[in-house]
Amino acid sequence: MTRRLDFRRGEALLAAGFRREALGAFDSVRASAWRNPVRLAQLSIYFSEHGLHGLAARTASRLLGLWPEGSLDEAPVELQRLAYPLVYADLLSTEASPRELDPLLLAAL
Repeated sequence: MTRRLDFRRGEALLAAGFRREALGAFDSVRASAWRNPVRLAQLSIYFSEHGLHGLAARTASRLLGLWPEGSLDEAPVELQRLAYPLVYADLLSTEASPRELDPLLLAAL
């Protein structure tokens, strides 16, 4: 994974503050791993750890599509969390409270 030129390019762009361009490079890496569950899992974790939550979610969602059990409920909880992250849980709680809404309802929207 880290040997790919587009992966290294994505890392360099991200480190230099060019997030949008980095996302493009990393998306190419994600596309190259389309049928490789191990690489998809590695990429999902990497993207999440580097704050690229949208890309992590898309990558994990693809991995869920390849899950042999065929059901989201049967997938590991960590994979479910990567596919459906609650990155802004504090903000959701803050916004839901005065409206007397469940924060999970806002997250689902």
